[in-house]
Amino acid sequence: MTNLADVGPLTNGRPFEFRLFSRERPAVLVASHERSGTHFLMNSVGQAYGYCPAPWIDLDFTHFQMNFYDPTMIATALERLAARPIANIAKSHHAAAFFQPVMARLAPRWRILYNHRDPVETMISYWRYLHQVPGLGGPFTKDVLDFVREAPAGGMLRYQIRQWPSVLHRWAAHLRGWMQLAADWPQVVTLVRYDALRDRWAESLAGLAETLGEPPRAQASLGPRQAGTRGGGKDDAAAGRLPPDGAALRQYCQTALGKLLPALGY
Repeated sequence: MTNLADVGPLTNGRPFEFRLFSRERPAVLVASHERSGTHFLMNSVGQAYGYCPAPWIDLDFTHFQMNFYDPTMIATALERLAARPIANIAKSHHAAAFFQPVMARLAPRWRILYNHRDPVETMISYWRYLHQVPGLGGPFTKDVLDFVREAPAGGMLRYQIRQWPSVLHRWAAHLRGWMQLAADWPQVVTLVRYDALRDRWAESLAGLAETLGEPPRAQASLGPRQAGTRGGGKDDAAAGRLPPDGAALRQYCQTALGKLLPALGY
C-alpha cells in the first residue's frame, strides 16, 4: 500500500483509503475548469472502467499540501502515487501550465482527461456556486455579466499561474492551455466535452478505450448529477442576485472570445 508519508498529507488529515487494482493499469487524473462537470466525468469513468471516483485524490492547495508552483513537486507526488496500480481518480482544476514542464515524467503512468463545457453554462454555474460556499471563492456580483467581466480573485487564484483580465478570459486561457497540452501530448491528455458525455454517454466513454487501455464495461448511462458534486445553487433574489440573462451572456462571450467559441461549436 502506498504510504501517505511518501506523497505528502492528503485531505487535511481526514481518513483516506487508497484503492489498488490487482494488475497494472494507468493512473487517471481528471482536470477541468471549475463547474465543468468534473464529477460527472469521474463517476462515469468509474462506472465504465472500474476506477474509484470516491474517495478521490484532490490536487488542491486546501487538500494536497505541497508547493504547486514547483512542477517537480507535482511530478514527484504523482509518480509516488502511481508507483502501484492506484484506482483512485485524481482531480484538479489547475491550469495546464502547472503540469506542462513535467509531462515527460507523468507520461509513463498517468492519463489525463480534460473535461470542458459551454462557457455560458460554466459561468452561470460558477457564479451561483461561489455564492453558496463559505469564504471568498471569487468575485461576488449580483449579475453574472458583471461576474465574467471581473478580474479573478480569492480562492480561484490558486489554480492559475498568472493573472487574467477577467474571469471569462481565465476560462478561455484554461481551455486553450489544456488544448495545447493535448496536442503536444496526445498519448497522455484527452479532451472530453461535457455535452457529448451528457448526450452520448456510451459513445463518449467508448472513445476513451485506447487511452485507458481496455474497452468499457456495458453500463447504464449516468446523468450529470452524481454523488460527490456540489450544486451550483439557485437564483436567490433575497441575496440580491439577478436571474442570469443567458442570451446576453452568450453574446458577450462570443464578442469577447472571438473565434474560440465557433471553433469549439459553442
